[in-house]
Amino acid sequence: MQETGIVSARKVTPKKGLLNIDTHSLWLNLILIFLCLLFLGTVRLVMNQPLSGDEPAYMLMDYSVAHDGTFNLSKGYNDKAFQSFTPGSPTIEGSPAPGTQAPAKDYSQHGIGLPLFLLPGFSLGTLLTSSVHLAARYGAVLEMLLLATGVIVLTWIWTNEVTKNRRVAYIASGLLAISYFFSGLAGYIYPDMLTSALLLGAMIMVERYYSTLLLQILLGIILGFLVLVHIKTLDLVAPVLLVLSYKLWKTNHRLPWATFLVVALFVAYYFISYHQWFGVWGIQTANGSGGSQFGDNPLMSVSAMMFDSFRGFLVYNPVMILIFLGLPVWFKKSPKSLGVALVATLPSIAVLSYFFQWNGGDAPLGRYIIDVLPVYIPALAFAIEILTRSWEKVFIVLASLATFLITVDATFGRFPLIDPGLEANMTRSPLFIQLQQHTGLAIDRFLPMASQYLFYHTTFIDKHGLMKTIFWWLVVLAFFIYGIYLARGRGHKAPVKKRLGATL
Repeated sequence: MQETGIVSARKVTPKKGLLNIDTHSLWLNLILIFLCLLFLGTVRLVMNQPLSGDEPAYMLMDYSVAHDGTFNLSKGYNDKAFQSFTPGSPTIEGSPAPGTQAPAKDYSQHGIGLPLFLLPGFSLGTLLTSSVHLAARYGAVLEMLLLATGVIVLTWIWTNEVTKNRRVAYIASGLLAISYFFSGLAGYIYPDMLTSALLLGAMIMVERYYSTLLLQILLGIILGFLVLVHIKTLDLVAPVLLVLSYKLWKTNHRLPWATFLVVALFVAYYFISYHQWFGVWGIQTANGSGGSQFGDNPLMSVSAMMFDSFRGFLVYNPVMILIFLGLPVWFKKSPKSLGVALVATLPSIAVLSYFFQWNGGDAPLGRYIIDVLPVYIPALAFAIEILTRSWEKVFIVLASLATFLITVDATFGRFPLIDPGLEANMTRSPLFIQLQQHTGLAIDRFLPMASQYLFYHTTFIDKHGLMKTIFWWLVVLAFFIYGIYLARGRGHKAPVKKRLGATL
């Protein structure tokens, strides 16, 4: 009997390949990945927004590397290559800061990590058609769509690793894909999606794959490349290194010197090249802005980021409020992985909370949130797993449906498109205008409207804005408290038979 049981158990145990993926579900995974790419590509194609903001700068950097083998932008400007990527004539971003001894060459203030990542797509695009610049642009956009799909895959791997529940990992990762703050950014040439992918990769490796020297070197390359993507990612790199050091010391009584060395080489390269290009040492940007964009009231910034009627994260992605409910459940079921997530991301969240351009200017909604938010998708999965009552399941379905419909509406309506920091451009979101036309309800009147007054601090400019903000924070707190209630077994005591059994 025992031998038969062992054989039977072996038959039902699925074989697992790299990164704990069930190889028996390979075709299902491939189909889901294709559907994800198709959905994200459709959103990007329908919106079809021209390159704007920082995007032309990254494309011009790729143009310089592909044609001249250097990040010097002078030839690209002289050839007017930028006209293929954006209308008008952008200013040279490599202008030296006042009082600095910058070389005559012109370089971009942006990190070189994203252009290096996009170089394959950019180069492939130039080979496919005679319209070199147009093909290169769409080659880069396609690569960014593939990257966004990769973030969903990495989110599933990370969530499955934490929850040990493949089904809810699928659902939670799918909800991330249909959320407007994510799908609205997919395909756009900004570094934040790449930051998210690299951070997720580092988190997965720190959770399971860090014991050998080769894997530690690979992790060092991932973390080091993060620095090249943007220097601000040091607030992610340093905590991840701290977590890795703790885990390796606890298990093997040694430190990851190889990882430290590789990261140090990347950091050294960043500062040396920065000094060669601009003649200064430091983290300040080439145009001299440096840390002048920081110092805002963190409570105001975070509140605006969450609840602003024009760009609020929870406003456009209501299902994500379940993350707050799932955090206590995550702590109950897997406190170590939650601790790793908090240590790795809280410094970055704290820095962002002091940044007065919390909305990313006129960039796609949620640009900065995407850096760290996928790390917390396991909380969403835990919430879905524990909400088992009928009315709770109905709430999940309705919140998910609302999130999806908002994404579809935003895609076809192409909103929001203006920077709400400019008070002259303040207007109601098309989403709430449409809702009022169909229902007669001005729902956004219950939401605060935040503005960046003169781009120096965030404030609420509507009537009773502070009271509305307090109310919505109380709603978030209610979800968190209910999560504690669920994590403790819905407040019920164990059955009598179970207590007696434990006593005996």
